[in-house]
Amino acid sequence: MSTDHLDPDELALLAAFSAYEDDNAFDEDATFIGCAIDVKPRVQGLALRLGEQVQPLPPSPAIIGRDPTCNVRLDSRSVSRAHAAIYRLGHHYVVRDLHSTNGVLLNQVLVSQAPIRAGDHLQISDQHLEIVASAETLPSYQNQCTVLFFDLSNSTRLIEQHGPSFNHMLQGELSKLEDRILQAYGCPIKNLGDGLMAAFGLWPIPSPLYHPGIKALEIANTMAQHMAQIPAFPGLHVRIGLSYGPVTPLEKENHLDLFGDTVNLAARLEQANKEYQTGILLSGELADQLPNRQRLQEIDTVRVTGRDTPVTLYTWLPLDSSTDLATYQAGLAAYRHGSWREATALLSPLSAQGDGPAQALCQRMENLGGAAPKRWDGIWQLQK
Repeated sequence: MSTDHLDPDELALLAAFSAYEDDNAFDEDATFIGCAIDVKPRVQGLALRLGEQVQPLPPSPAIIGRDPTCNVRLDSRSVSRAHAAIYRLGHHYVVRDLHSTNGVLLNQVLVSQAPIRAGDHLQISDQHLEIVASAETLPSYQNQCTVLFFDLSNSTRLIEQHGPSFNHMLQGELSKLEDRILQAYGCPIKNLGDGLMAAFGLWPIPSPLYHPGIKALEIANTMAQHMAQIPAFPGLHVRIGLSYGPVTPLEKENHLDLFGDTVNLAARLEQANKEYQTGILLSGELADQLPNRQRLQEIDTVRVTGRDTPVTLYTWLPLDSSTDLATYQAGLAAYRHGSWREATALLSPLSAQGDGPAQALCQRMENLGGAAPKRWDGIWQLQK
């Protein structure tokens, strides 16, 4: 969610649906949770004409390229495997160059991303496509989705240390990650300077094999691996928070934003990675949507700032993980039950081996004197 000041039009729209009774109580900088906005502009569909063929653009991203997995396939060796994407953003479609070899021309102008309308012409390498109107009106966004927040650890220190070259590199890498989000049929919502926000499942996907939560986790893992393997700045670490639930889309001319508790929670989970020394945290609501939990580790149940309902936290384990899940789960159960001596005995060896969640629980119990507080319910209040 953006921490920028809302512009006057957007602020007025949100205020009209807020719970504040007088204007003086309204806080422009407050986080909006669960705003009951029903803004559903009718977006006219478009289609691509290539020679005599006309292909309507789907509500989800249309990936254009020569790879067989692209839903708009161009049979030309000079077209990149995944060359460009066309997707709905705000009240319009936009075309985006996916860091292709030969670029994208819109009406004979080289573009990286630009809105398109009926009557426009695209040049994808040696392939000419015309944008034409479609009789279809696009459906509204889904009212539930998976929200992802990505942030680079220690970015402020790294920018101070390396100067503009690091920031230039970071923006370029974030742009590449947005490309990957689109190729996974997700929606990049916004660039946050040293991170980004995205959503999966905003558009209806016709394939029954597509699972937004799984795709979001795969992209999260890809992001972590990608940033850790940049040659000029090796070993970069990221924090990623994911949650699933209802969202409220707010569309403007060439802009889309999301509001609601699901957005707020994903942002809180991204920050909570600091507490548990993890890279990826996801909510129990998202875990419940997944058909397979083999690579998930349940690590705690907490209350986060701005949310009264407890949330169970899970982390996503890499394939080469050596975490002793059985021992950790036994220690977590003892911790929740208030048997802290038993929990410490189980978790201390894992903590000594560098297990982040085990270290967090052991440190927490030690700070509180080694005994559970009175009326302990096993739920921890995250302070940050």
